[in-house]
Amino acid sequence: MPRYMTQKKKPVAKSAAKGKKGPEYKLVKSIESDSLNYVTTRMGEIVTKEMSDGWIPHGTPMTLIEDGKYILVQAMTKGA
Repeated sequence: MPRYMTQKKKPVAKSAAKGKKGPEYKLVKSIESDSLNYVTTRMGEIVTKEMSDGWIPHGTPMTLIEDGKYILVQAMTKGA
């Protein structure tokens, strides 16, 4: 048998950072409504709740308008 076929494969090197997580990211979406004021108020409540769970807002919220309804989206990070 050729030599290359008899050699055992070396295990893949494990990362030195094993067990250490990087930052987490997520997007928080508000409800849809015809009223921008209502959507903004509700989004404030949602973001406040997420902040109490350790999430931090990242950047400014994005405002979307779909079918005449307002939607807010906020990026959030944890462990950054």
